[in-house]
Amino acid sequence: MSLRSHTRLFRGTLLLVFCLCACQGLPEPGSRPTAVPAPQILVTVTLGETHEAGLLDAFNSSSYRGRYDAPLSTRQQLQRVARDYGITGQTGWVIESLGVYCGLYDMPPDEEVEEFLDRLTADPRVESAQRLEQYSTRATPTYNDPYFNLQYGNARDFVLGLHQRATGLGVDVAIIDTGLDARHPELRHQIASEEVFLVGEAVTPDSGIHGTAVAGVIAARANNKLGIVGLAPDARIHSLRACRQVGSHSSLAECDSFTVARAIDFAINRQLDIINLSLSGPPDPLVARLVAVALDRGQLIAAADPGQGQQRYPALLPGVIAVREEPGEYIDHAPERKALVVRAPLTEVLSTGPGGGYDYYSGSSMATALVTGLTALSLESESRLSAEHRTNWLNRMLRQGLRPGVAKQDGPDTATNELTEHVGPGRRFAGQDGHAP
Repeated sequence: MSLRSHTRLFRGTLLLVFCLCACQGLPEPGSRPTAVPAPQILVTVTLGETHEAGLLDAFNSSSYRGRYDAPLSTRQQLQRVARDYGITGQTGWVIESLGVYCGLYDMPPDEEVEEFLDRLTADPRVESAQRLEQYSTRATPTYNDPYFNLQYGNARDFVLGLHQRATGLGVDVAIIDTGLDARHPELRHQIASEEVFLVGEAVTPDSGIHGTAVAGVIAARANNKLGIVGLAPDARIHSLRACRQVGSHSSLAECDSFTVARAIDFAINRQLDIINLSLSGPPDPLVARLVAVALDRGQLIAAADPGQGQQRYPALLPGVIAVREEPGEYIDHAPERKALVVRAPLTEVLSTGPGGGYDYYSGSSMATALVTGLTALSLESESRLSAEHRTNWLNRMLRQGLRPGVAKQDGPDTATNELTEHVGPGRRFAGQDGHAP
């Protein structure tokens, strides 16, 4: 009987609700949103000229609230807007990279959403206003025994060849997802920081099936006599918890654009090299603005693209590496043609699970993690590659090296040399064991 016949396939969708919300008075950072039937919106206003330092924020290590509280002029303006439109405040924070204060608000009942947003947007006091959207990722875990020789199948030698060139040393990767098992022996030495953007929650162990799996694919530790090796085993992981797992044993999770935007803003301000977004959904204006800022500052972003329908953002935003699984029937409904597309093999991936365990996973979320790991290798070897050349290299690695059952025409040395075709030799070569000498 095959190994697959022993696995149990759990098909779960990681729902990431990008909340766009409206309110009365200035929302206090860290206040808990309440569940209400009224539609929610996000409203931003331009910051005043003076900022008041938030001392509590400066010493808060478990969550990120922004470096400054809203200045007095901003508070007063928000109070007037809230009074005039009858909106009720939930929470809010300063988006440093955009120079605005963003508030999560409940709309008044019996209002038509689009008309209400049009009125708000036309108000000169309001910088932007947008509605709630829903997003999802497609991780599908199955459970089996953690055999190392099943992690990459016949691509293990290829991965070892890549690690002779680079292991992700010095590369910082932001994983915007659920939390992760920071005590897992494959991950505990890889995690550089943990931040929580969910209101009223703190960093806890075993805090996310999906985030733990993504982290293992990217950076599970090598040469520790344990089960698996990540594609970039020397990369530094920054766990940015923006999604809430639904149930202790479920891969389902929820988050909103408020928490995801806060996480992206954190990654921008901390100048993290790569942002992994294993999620997809409809267009979101606030997230799109923050993605543009990150890309403008030279950060790389990989995002899951299901390849069809309208639920394909932020992957289809210009400059984002869109990760699609193959095989599949992909119909491009996007108004623009996407240049930075990486096609990853449709396969099960062995990765880390909460509680120090291992599981099999599949879906575009794991494909995105594979691409993020390869991107970390390429960034260490040569940071000067153009986005197009880097994407071409990623596609070649996935086509020749990591596709199961494909005979290799070139060895790993030949394939990895493509990194330096356009710009000369890389910055560093690793030792034979895959670690920096």
